Amino acid sequence: MARGVTVMLSWASGDTRSIVDGHHDELIRAQARRVRAAQRPVLLRYRWEMDRPNLRVTMWSGPDFVAAWRHTRRIFDEERVTNASWVWCPTAEGFVRGDAPDFYPGDDAVDWTCVDVYAGQRFRPLAELMDPFLRWAARRPKPIIVGEFGVAREWGSADRAAWLRDAVVLFKANPQIKAVAYFESDPDGNPPKGQFQLSDDPPAFAAFTELARDPYFNPGG
Repeated sequence: MARGVTVMLSWASGDTRSIVDGHHDELIRAQARRVRAAQRPVLLRYRWEMDRPNLRVTMWSGPDFVAAWRHTRRIFDEERVTNASWVWCPTAEGFVRGDAPDFYPGDDAVDWTCVDVYAGQRFRPLAELMDPFLRWAARRPKPIIVGEFGVAREWGSADRAAWLRDAVVLFKANPQIKAVAYFESDPDGNPPKGQFQLSDDPPAFAAFTELARDPYFNPGG
């Protein structure tokens, strides 16, 4: 923040029904005060990927998540937090299945729409992976952030590099997309299709470096 960077906080939250019932209000208020104290813009990506099937045990349903989102945001409003922008970030797969929109809190409660998207289990162009989300998001006057994107090392250096260069074309063709964040990580225990780090793959990293240095992605620089 001291360098002028806008920070995106990914906040995992917890059981939606216990949130709505007020069991975590003091924790939420404390977080709201910390965000307010930053006195700089913060992107708040609240319970990202809430549509994942493995999270249903704590998310319960789309309406339950929406109620928890609105409850949390109401507390932030009560704490006079004006420097947080609320980022709603489901998975690209949720738009393929068709259930992600059920978790949308509404235009009045969301500042940015967002999506997490990977060429992991299947190697497909980013434009194809994002198409259902982009068609949905185009109907809403919200800026888009790609909260996480990645291409697995399983697919080899050359194909990873080509995938990233195609991603640049997609991003530039969709001016609604205002920010992107690559998932530079190899999570412990993940198989090759779940490993996304680029920095140890010179050809793929070179393609990402081209993206990072492109003036289009550095409008303030």
